[in-house]
Amino acid sequence: MMFKKTLLAAAVFALGGFVFPAGAATNPATSTFQVKLKINKACTVSTGAALDFGSTDANSTGNLTTSASNINVTCSKKTAYSVDLTPTSNSADGTGSMKGGIVGNADTIAYALYQDSGDTTAWGNGANTLSATNGLVVGNGTAQNYTVYGKVLGTNLNVQPDTYTDTVTVSVAY
Repeated sequence: MMFKKTLLAAAVFALGGFVFPAGAATNPATSTFQVKLKINKACTVSTGAALDFGSTDANSTGNLTTSASNINVTCSKKTAYSVDLTPTSNSADGTGSMKGGIVGNADTIAYALYQDSGDTTAWGNGANTLSATNGLVVGNGTAQNYTVYGKVLGTNLNVQPDTYTDTVTVSVAY
C-alpha cells in the first residue's frame, strides 16, 4: 500500500503538480453574454396656430370664444405626463392678460384658457393641468392632440383700439 502512495506522489510531482479532471473537455467550449439597450422615456410637444379671437369693434359687449389652437404631445408608450399652460402673467388658473402693441397703450384684455368647449374646466398649471391623474394622458408612442379653448368676456373689451397679444408657454412634464 505504501508503494502505491509513493507512486502516486511521484506521478503528481512529475506532472508539475497538475491534476487533470477525469472527464474530457467539451468541444466546442461555450459561454454567453447579454445584449442590452435601455430605452429612456421621452416626450415632445408642438403647438398649432395662435389662439386667435379674431377682431371685434371697441363698443362690442359680447363674449368672444375660440378653439383654434392645438397642442400635440408625443410620449413614449405607457409614459404618464401632464400638460401645463402658463401665460406671461404666470397665472396657475388658466387666465392671462393680453397687452396692446402701440407704444403708450396701458390697456390690457383678460382672457381664460379651457380644456373643454363649454368653458367649464380651466386649463393652467398646477391644480388646473391636464394630467395622468384624470386618466387621460398616458403616452402611446404617437401624437396625441389636445384642443385649447379660450374666452374673452365682453366686459373686458372697452379698451384702446390696438392688436392685443400674450404668449402662453406649454410644458409637458413626464
